[in-house]
Parts: sequence; C-alpha cells; structure tokens
Amino acid sequence: MFTSFYEKKEALDFLISKINTSNESDKLIIMIKGKLDPTNRSISIKDIDDTIESLGHFKNLTFFNDSSKIMDYLKELDEENIKKFKRYSKKYTSIFELDRKN
Repeated sequence: MFTSFYEKKEALDFLISKINTSNESDKLIIMIKGKLDPTNRSISIKDIDDTIESLGHFKNLTFFNDSSKIMDYLKELDEENIKKFKRYSKKYTSIFELDRKN
C-alpha cells in the first residue's frame, strides 16, 4: 500500500479532501458515477468503487493517533483491499478529472 502512494501526494490529498467534505460515501458515489462518460474507457464504475472503498479505509486510519495502531489496521486488510488501493493509485488522475467535471 505504501509503495502505491510513494510520491503521489495528490492521490492522498484527494482522499483527505473527500474525507473532510463528504459526510456520506453514498452521496460521493452517486455524484462521481453520475459524471462518468460511457465512452471514456480510462475509468470504470469498478475504479470509482475502489476509490470509495479506499476512502473508507483511509478515513478509518485518521481515527488513530498512534502509528502502531495504523500499522495494525493495515496488517488486518486483506489482499483484495490492498489491490483496491493499488488500483486507485493508478487511476487517481482520472478520478480527479471526473470529480472536477461539471
């Protein structure tokens, strides 16, 4: 997970901004999916779902004040959740563009 976000401050900043501005991930899902262009093949609904799930895990990490608790939480994530973080880190620029789209 850490290598997925290495030198990708923008990807982390995006997650942080969404944590601070969105009370409900369902609203965020509806908003971003509503902006999805069916002809755009660079991003899919699965990519958006991965982003939302990554957002949820990232939000959980913000509750910990101790780095050892953060590490314990990350160790408990299964391989599929780690893969979702990796997929998000590869697609975050497309997610940004979609989020900014009017």
